[in-house]
Amino acid sequence: MKVVAYARWLEHLSETDIGEIQSKLFRAAHSRGLTVHYMFIDEPEGQHIFDIAISQLTRDGKKYFIVPSLEHLNHIEWGSPLKVVERLTFHKVEVIIVPQ
Repeated sequence: MKVVAYARWLEHLSETDIGEIQSKLFRAAHSRGLTVHYMFIDEPEGQHIFDIAISQLTRDGKKYFIVPSLEHLNHIEWGSPLKVVERLTFHKVEVIIVPQ
């Protein structure tokens, strides 16, 4: 199953923190039979990484379900095929993984 992961910074993360989170996320997803094809870590300052990610996904012509914010999850119609597969919490960050 292809999935997208959304991660929100709960406080400033160092490069080491980010690497550790990504590693844990990919291992956790793999152990559940999921494949993470894309991971977006929100920048506290704004939309820069998100905009680049959208541009890249559009260029690749791939369809991904990207959750722009954790609050956005409340507005998803969960009767649809899209649903939260895993909600993983690590030190300093909350991660949402959803299927493609």
